[in-house]
Amino acid sequence: MPGCGIIRSFLVFTGLLLAGLLNTEDVEAQSVVRIFLDSRLPQTAKKAVKEMGDILGASPGVSIQFDSLNKYRGIGIYFTVAAYDYYRKAPVALKKMGAEGVYVSSGKEGVYAVANSVEGFSNIVFTYLDKIGFRFYFPDPAWHIIPKKLQLFQTFQTTEKPAFQYRNIFMGWGYGSDILKERYLFWERANRMGGSLQMKAGHSYQKILTDNLAEFQKHPDYLSKPLVNGKLQSKTAFNFSSGGLAELAYRWLAEQFDQANKKDQYLPMLSLEAFDGPNFCDLPECLKIGDNASDQIFYFTNKVAEKLKRTHPDKLIGVLAYNDHIDVPCYPMMDNIFVTLTSGFNPSPYSIDQLIDRWKKKVKRIGMYDYMSVFEWTNEMPGKGFAGNFEMVAFKMKEYSKKGIISYQAESTYGWIPKGLSHYLASRLAWNPGLAIGPILDKFYSDCFPNTHKWIRPVFESWIKIPIFTENDIYNWLYQVKKAFNSTTDPAELERIHQLALYLKYVTLFKAYDDVKTDTVKAKEAATDLFAYMNQVMEKGVVASYAGINTMAPKLGANFAYNSKAAIWKSRQVVVPGSKKEWDAYLDGQMSILQRMQPVKEYKNAPFLDKQEMASLSRQFKAPNKSQAVSFNATLLSIVDTRNSDSLDLQISGGRIKLSGIVSVRVYKWSDDLVPRGKPLLTARFQASKEFRKVSLSSLPRNKYLILSSDSSTTGAYLYFPKKMRYSIVASSDFPIRGSFYNNYYIYIPKGTKVFYITKTQYLQVLDPAGTRTSYSTQESRLVEIKVKEGSYGWWRILSQLNDIYFTGVPPLLSRDPESFFFPE
Repeated sequence: MPGCGIIRSFLVFTGLLLAGLLNTEDVEAQSVVRIFLDSRLPQTAKKAVKEMGDILGASPGVSIQFDSLNKYRGIGIYFTVAAYDYYRKAPVALKKMGAEGVYVSSGKEGVYAVANSVEGFSNIVFTYLDKIGFRFYFPDPAWHIIPKKLQLFQTFQTTEKPAFQYRNIFMGWGYGSDILKERYLFWERANRMGGSLQMKAGHSYQKILTDNLAEFQKHPDYLSKPLVNGKLQSKTAFNFSSGGLAELAYRWLAEQFDQANKKDQYLPMLSLEAFDGPNFCDLPECLKIGDNASDQIFYFTNKVAEKLKRTHPDKLIGVLAYNDHIDVPCYPMMDNIFVTLTSGFNPSPYSIDQLIDRWKKKVKRIGMYDYMSVFEWTNEMPGKGFAGNFEMVAFKMKEYSKKGIISYQAESTYGWIPKGLSHYLASRLAWNPGLAIGPILDKFYSDCFPNTHKWIRPVFESWIKIPIFTENDIYNWLYQVKKAFNSTTDPAELERIHQLALYLKYVTLFKAYDDVKTDTVKAKEAATDLFAYMNQVMEKGVVASYAGINTMAPKLGANFAYNSKAAIWKSRQVVVPGSKKEWDAYLDGQMSILQRMQPVKEYKNAPFLDKQEMASLSRQFKAPNKSQAVSFNATLLSIVDTRNSDSLDLQISGGRIKLSGIVSVRVYKWSDDLVPRGKPLLTARFQASKEFRKVSLSSLPRNKYLILSSDSSTTGAYLYFPKKMRYSIVASSDFPIRGSFYNNYYIYIPKGTKVFYITKTQYLQVLDPAGTRTSYSTQESRLVEIKVKEGSYGWWRILSQLNDIYFTGVPPLLSRDPESFFFPE
């Protein structure tokens, strides 16, 4: 709900308007606009109405006047709650739409809007603003869009409610700044986050113990191990069989619900989630409940829920399906338990999709908790982490809705350039998952980059497609940003380009640190520049500065700690470009030192060789590769020709990394651009196992096919091809080989090739036709330039290849040996 911090936020917002940073030159001239305020509304609702007045009143030509309700005659703006509705013109359908149901009716002279509850009141404010063209893409005011021609009274009616009853993206590590916090809280309201369900499922066992320490000391049998000096020993669990502990937990919850009721505070749920760590209890009486943490924890949760339902039938207990208790228990669960499944830390043998299905059979309600971005995992690099791929986030939101998920929570960090589109799309789709994302993205680019979207859009879109970025990619991004800087004079657009450039400067500084991090002295010097810069740009919110410094500092020593006044980076100042001229100089300087690809032939569509070279193609080879299977992680695209194969049976196995999830093979109709489209002709799915499972293509006509194999990004798989089946593995920038484990391949280098490039993440060897072997270590550049000597065309070998790889400048096809190699004609 709005607070005093919002006034400060809108002073910034209004200041940007007056400074001309937001385009309002075409705002329609308005006389005084009257907003009718019902004195009976709760204070939170009144603040929301006044916040809307601040937003509208910030536009030139708009003057807001608040008036008493009894003067309302259908002219002006009247927002209310159903229980206080003076006008009584809302449709009957609104009553059936739950606590967050809203109705907004706008005509040529007035706007009338009704919310079903106080908790959903701010939704009518921002539903109305959204309908008349306002957008709040990212928290920073530069990304807030006021329509060029503001028309307050447009003709429309809408009755709607959110698809997800709770919608929250939690900022890991917090904000690091009160300004950033205020801006984010406004962004949440503006994008109708929150919800009537008000989820509570954080780890609570420690709080139960702390709040009731005397009881635990009096009853050591409540724990699997006794307290030592009032503190838990390592791997201590609750004694889930203890009736006294269940009673204590029930009273702890009931007292909090009762206190909230006395204060007239809306509190539908409290958490009874386990410790964030091992929770298995090995006491004999616990083992009688079950031999796994899920059975034990949810047995205990059931006992508490049963007690709570008798005294507080309208209240819910929130828990996580997480880590050692991510899978379902062996028995039914009480219907006042709300389970939120986490998408990470899954030691079970099931994929997340499988777990959703399993939990839906156990509980009445289920929510989802995604790990959108954790700094330790992504370092805020382009395209990294779940939030780094806004198309995948949108796809998952739609899938969750189809599966009946009613609550969505995600953990991310406060860095909006690499992740902001994912955050924004999640907010839109949590309200209405039926929305197509294409028009949303089109509007984002046209609103934010009206003159430069042809330069900026490819930058954002490249991040969701690039599995491995190199200096060549950084060069391209900097080049496009420079073009954008010099293609507009609009102050608002320039500020957004400036923020994108600030993020890319972070990328270059982090890369400089990452390149030397094994050298202690050089690493500390590079980190000093990096931390100083992150601190200087923190309040722009372009990168997760606070989370990043706190995450990286412990590896560098106490004098790098964020909270240390003596931190050496706090006295360092990094030059931050501001003007166009300064950015031009910086961008030119960076581009001049980055490794670039020479222009090379692109191999996007078959056939890759001309008829003459195909006819002369020799399939003789000296050394066969020992393994006939290809290892991978995530997805693997291959092409096959079954027309002359001695066998039509592929084989797939999983479990190289972890015995969990699903391995699958999908067969698609042939396409010369090697992109699978449409519905698969054949699909085979198996529980991950180290045993090879057969996938027969015998039901399909003998022909050319595209095959997309997957291991749920968790298990690590092997795909086996019959000895006489012609096949190739695709290793292109669109479909790289991911997570390979010492794979060996042959690759064909066409006649006339002078140079080609390998983009890789770890070790590999390259063997040319003359037998010259070159090794490329993990520490070396990710972009490997291979110069081809005259006459060295034909079959080359790639040996002991680890992790990710793709090729540029040659046909991106690999196979076990030339005899097996499939070159599409």
